[in-house]
Amino acid sequence: MSRQNLDVCPNVRPVVLPLAAALLLALTACGGGGGSDDSADGSLSSETATHYAADSTLVASDTTVAVETAVVTAEAVTATQAGGSAASTGRSSAQAAGQGEGQASAQAVASVPVACPGGGSATLTITGGTALSVLNGQFDAGEMYAITFDQCAAASGAAQVNGAMTLTVQSAGSGSLVAAVTATALQVGLPRGSLSYSGAASWSASRSDNGGGVTVANSTLAADQLSVTTAYAARSSQFALTAVDVQRSATWSGELLQSSSMSGSWTLSASGVNGNFSATVATQRNCSFDAEGNPTGGGWSLDLPTARLTMSVAGGSATLQLDSGKDGSIDRSWTATLPELEAAAG
Repeated sequence: MSRQNLDVCPNVRPVVLPLAAALLLALTACGGGGGSDDSADGSLSSETATHYAADSTLVASDTTVAVETAVVTAEAVTATQAGGSAASTGRSSAQAAGQGEGQASAQAVASVPVACPGGGSATLTITGGTALSVLNGQFDAGEMYAITFDQCAAASGAAQVNGAMTLTVQSAGSGSLVAAVTATALQVGLPRGSLSYSGAASWSASRSDNGGGVTVANSTLAADQLSVTTAYAARSSQFALTAVDVQRSATWSGELLQSSSMSGSWTLSASGVNGNFSATVATQRNCSFDAEGNPTGGGWSLDLPTARLTMSVAGGSATLQLDSGKDGSIDRSWTATLPELEAAAG
């Protein structure tokens, strides 16, 4: 896909300022945002606002994909470890420690190397649980998984995962999981580029089997703060996602994502090629995405420090409306193609 150069002020370096002040400085340095449709009072150009909308919506949705992908990959590593020869050594020591009923030793599975099903490798440590549960190839309540991924993929063609995560299982049942997930520079390869994140999150999911290897996972992601770095089309930007409360439904064929939808709210603060800004975002209706994470429908509202921006996606394009003073009146409306919106993210 050809990318359109929409970057704003590429030569202006971010400085440490309050977000509202940094936004004003960036706009001033660019001549009010760099677009020909800037108003005399310095309101956002359509070009700059499109960048803000792309970051605020697509970076957030990509982060939810990355979190779910890491969990799915961790499940694949756990199942592989249980059936691998590397686990056999751990099995005998675990059973001896717990005699099949008591608590497994704290290092029942310690730094076990695992060849990932889709390529790459992982190192797995499991603590908690019982002597047998840590070796049954699935998540069970009370277990904690520490995994380091190295170009690890859950299946052929699935996204590669690198970095470290811990997953503490709070409850698990038939097709359901509630867990605390902490990531440290966990990088996930996505069609748009790579995304890495760090931070702690609460994750819950339930899955239904639609037959033919197709499952639907309904999940909730909640986090106080996640630090996110994107590398899209040779550009790198940093973001903070705070007050994340997202509900998501994803259709998977095996371990390959087919499509997804999400709703919820979050705040995104950005520092990168699109300038420094902060937006509090809420979905206005369920937002849908294709297998590559590109939007196919939905509506979002963005509260910026001095403006309110809404975006709706339908029929292959995004319609944006800007209320410059948050007074309830629409000052400008315009349409961006989806390739333009996708190219503006990150």
